[in-house]
Amino acid sequence: MSCPSCPYQVESALKGVDGVISAQASLRQGSAVVKYDDAKTNLAALMKATENVGFPSKLAKQGS
Repeated sequence: MSCPSCPYQVESALKGVDGVISAQASLRQGSAVVKYDDAKTNLAALMKATENVGFPSKLAKQGS
């Protein structure tokens, strides 16, 4: 993420995935924190959503 609107694009993409409870992206940290119902979605779907809007993602260790 490199511009002020990038986090909003990432958040919007993530929130559009069925099962996402909340999503917060940070330009400063270059990351997003997502809470989701794992009975409705999975990491692959979340990563695909960010990739579809131009932000390929990877899983970070919790607490990183």
